[in-house]
Amino acid sequence: MSVRTTSVLLCLAVVSACSESGLRALSEAQRDPTPDPVPQLPDDPTKPDDPTDPTPPSTPTEDPGTPPTPPAPPTPPADPDCWTEPLDRLAPVDDLRAQFTPGNARALMEQVLERRFPACADLLDEMASDPYIDVFLDSSSWQNAMDSLGTICHEETHGYDYEHAINPAYFSYWQTADTVHQTDWIDALPRSVIWSEVEGPSTNLYRDLYLTGTQGTYGFTELLDETTCYVNGLGGNLAGAENGFTWGISARDGAVAFLYYIELYLQVLETDTPQTYASLQADPEVTTLVRDLWLRTHFLLQQADQDPRLGIHDGEIRQLLYRSDNQGALEDFLGFPLAASSCLP
Repeated sequence: MSVRTTSVLLCLAVVSACSESGLRALSEAQRDPTPDPVPQLPDDPTKPDDPTDPTPPSTPTEDPGTPPTPPAPPTPPADPDCWTEPLDRLAPVDDLRAQFTPGNARALMEQVLERRFPACADLLDEMASDPYIDVFLDSSSWQNAMDSLGTICHEETHGYDYEHAINPAYFSYWQTADTVHQTDWIDALPRSVIWSEVEGPSTNLYRDLYLTGTQGTYGFTELLDETTCYVNGLGGNLAGAENGFTWGISARDGAVAFLYYIELYLQVLETDTPQTYASLQADPEVTTLVRDLWLRTHFLLQQADQDPRLGIHDGEIRQLLYRSDNQGALEDFLGFPLAASSCLP
């Protein structure tokens, strides 16, 4: 039995805890099935805590062999200093809602994504044969199906990334159909090295889950992958928010928390292993990915910030993210300034 199957069965065993966004499997199952809860806002005591980081697909092939031809270089946006992509969180979907049945829920949710967040619609097209899409989807009602979109986009990003990776040769990161980054598989320091660097309680939802135990042994590749998944999950939550979510979720929190974790990781890496830091800094595939994660997160935040239900502690996390020492570390790594924007200053 695969690790991913085991993880999904475990989620099925605790289905009462998985109701908010469908059956939630467990994060990074290729290594460790550890759940990632998404709490409701404190003023809604009727909704139980719920795991939100289901299992990515099967373990990547361990034999490097001959790597396939890498994807074509990402298509640059019209303005190379800005991130843009099709996104319309309020695109009309009432006609789809009128057609809803549990039997056609998946097809309708794919159409919702096509209208509102096409990057994830294209991802699901790429992953169409993955049976776990139907596990992550809660087809019991229209609202629950819409609520599932963040989980589906997050987890199928794991799916795509690991299916297009060979350990220890290379790793892929899905942003959009036109922008799929590929880097060497970079372990470097374990990400647990930043646990003691994290300040305050604002990222407690992620800190112990991802930075301790088996999860804490993972390196820079998995940190970048998890960031990519949370960014895509934010887009999925944007697509489902208008007709889903009657309570608050941590959609914005995950994306900005992991950008903050990248900042901390780079600071420790530069101090403890300066040669590895310099090697990554000189790799344009790595720096382009990190840059795009920053710009794309802020592109999505432009619309996500209009819905107060999509964040819990993201305001406090952003204070840490933008603090001069932390943001400055990321700017030093990239070699140019950043702003709280989808465009470079």
